[in-house]
Amino acid sequence: MSLEEINDPLLKRLITYIWRIAVVGAIVAIVLYFGELISNGPTKICLSTACVESFSDRFSPSLDIIVATIKLVVAVSTVGGIIIAVKNYLSTSYSASISNHISNFRVFKDFVDFEVAKLDRVNKNSINTITWYNRVFPASRAGILNVGDGYHNFISEVDAVIETSNKIVSSSQKPDFSYKKHQFKMALVLSKIGMTLPVLDRNDYYQTEEQILKLLHVINVEFCGIEKPIRERQYI
Repeated sequence: MSLEEINDPLLKRLITYIWRIAVVGAIVAIVLYFGELISNGPTKICLSTACVESFSDRFSPSLDIIVATIKLVVAVSTVGGIIIAVKNYLSTSYSASISNHISNFRVFKDFVDFEVAKLDRVNKNSINTITWYNRVFPASRAGILNVGDGYHNFISEVDAVIETSNKIVSSSQKPDFSYKKHQFKMALVLSKIGMTLPVLDRNDYYQTEEQILKLLHVINVEFCGIEKPIRERQYI
């Protein structure tokens, strides 16, 4: 396989560095070797221990360069191999996380569409499922499917709007309960999960809100593990 056929740029760069180190080391060793030959003449061919030791002493600079080059190549190869392995692991892990994210979102969306189809006053086009899903699972892309604090806060805000309206209805003090103000507050909170609540008259609004609260409860139980229901409305 040629260098051009390697698709991984990091691996290609590592091979290039190793090749350059090896070439430079070989050139320096050869220059020192021939420099010694030119300066002191050729050495006799001999396989005795004394000859080998003499050869090693005479050409020790060249041999040292070769050994140092080999050590450097091994070190660079080891470090580079570790970096590439970590990179590949992270890439594989990220791909798996994205795959799980997409798969879980599809299940979530299909379930929401299925539940909305049972309702006659909630249109699925008024719900941005992506916004809702990301609010529930903010770290889904990283493979973490824990319900986010932001969604728990959202449920608390919905509950707080109902609690405030219940207190106004049960109180004899002014101001009197205004369903328009209540509707505006609820619509503002629901927009945080991508849900659009149209402006409706009193009766239509209450029925629509009832179905939305039921939808929220089903999603909370099935996907979020939130068993506690949103408080009952007393302003109906």
